[in-house]
Amino acid sequence: MLHPAEETLVATKEAYEVLEQIGEGGFGVTHLARRRSDGQRVVIKRLKMEKLDDWKTFELFEREAKVLERLDHPNVPAFVDHFELTEGERLRGFALVQTFVEGETLSSLKARPPGAAELRRWFERLLEVCQYLHSQSPVVIHRDISPKNVMIRVDDEAVLIDLGVDPSRRRKSVNFQGVA
Repeated sequence: MLHPAEETLVATKEAYEVLEQIGEGGFGVTHLARRRSDGQRVVIKRLKMEKLDDWKTFELFEREAKVLERLDHPNVPAFVDHFELTEGERLRGFALVQTFVEGETLSSLKARPPGAAELRRWFERLLEVCQYLHSQSPVVIHRDISPKNVMIRVDDEAVLIDLGVDPSRRRKSVNFQGVA
């Protein structure tokens, strides 16, 4: 569900204009935004402190940022930024910024069901992404590979999204073995 939003989030070196809300979970929201310096569209995941009932979600969010910052694969959204959200002196939450993947989720392709060859190519690409993630030290394990977390870009390439924390299903989050 898309909702309009008018807000600017300011990081240390960059500002992001929030365009619309594209997702919501128990502890935060996801927005489509535009980086002011160059107009690049990005996705901002916001973790709201007032909604946290323990520090585990915060710790997983921080770990997700550290892991994403070191990943470099064409079929994983790239890390752009990570910063605190403050209101005056008060910490209101954290933001994680990644590149925007233009396309649609595999789960939303019901209107045009893909053929067997197309599915095979996408799944082979996803296996390559998993192999890349598993080759990292420490190993990164995506624990929620599902049609809603696979984007099919406009160039017909499969991209694995949402490597991190959705607090409503915390047990399915990425396993960040050894990340401090």
